Amino acid sequence: MCWLGMMSRVDAVRIGRIETPRAVLWDLDGTLIDSEPLWHAEEQQFVQRAGGIWTATDRRALIGMTMTESSIYLLSRSPRPPTSDVDEVSHRIIDGVITRLTHRVPWCAGAPDLLDHLTAHGIPQALVTSAWPAFIEAAIGHLPRDTFTVVIDGQSVQHGKPHPEPYRTAAKRLGFRPADCLAIEDSEPGIRSATAAGVPTLAITDRDTTQTRVVTRPTLEGLTMTSLGEAFHDARLLLT
Repeated sequence: MCWLGMMSRVDAVRIGRIETPRAVLWDLDGTLIDSEPLWHAEEQQFVQRAGGIWTATDRRALIGMTMTESSIYLLSRSPRPPTSDVDEVSHRIIDGVITRLTHRVPWCAGAPDLLDHLTAHGIPQALVTSAWPAFIEAAIGHLPRDTFTVVIDGQSVQHGKPHPEPYRTAAKRLGFRPADCLAIEDSEPGIRSATAAGVPTLAITDRDTTQTRVVTRPTLEGLTMTSLGEAFHDARLLLT
């Protein structure tokens, strides 16, 4: 029997009277860890060393891009790059960010507590990110190995965000319908990926979003199974 068939009679877990998601699908950058400043520092350093000019517009342009797309963009802004090989540029940037992560993992406010809270309640969690495995290991390698049941990285799918494939793949590998999971995202491409896959989505952002089919909160701080269930309920309605 296909996984959709197996899950057709079970929509969600209930804790008391609160309906909660059967699984939580996490973005990484900007949602679990505030690594964007680390990426921006490495990208700016690369371009400036290559004789280019780096601006706030460039920083915003890279949000949500895959590593390969980002590297191509960096080369386009670099008059005298040390290499024109896209893969080598990617590895240079990743290695630089990983080195910065070894000093301190910049967790987003409330993220460690919510990870522990979900684990304690037996809610399966997946990581859905465009990042490469080496970066993921540096960012979350010290967490308990059973924190994430499934990891979908930038090399696990043919199409990255904002295509729905990453979130559809995560839900399928967990054995749940997309509609029974909750995505937690922060970027426009990630939100579009999750909602296009049919996954109710909680957007963690203090900025205005053009996406109207998601529930928003400024931070993860203070989230409990009850408030997460309420967000899941509201996000599900927005997708119907």
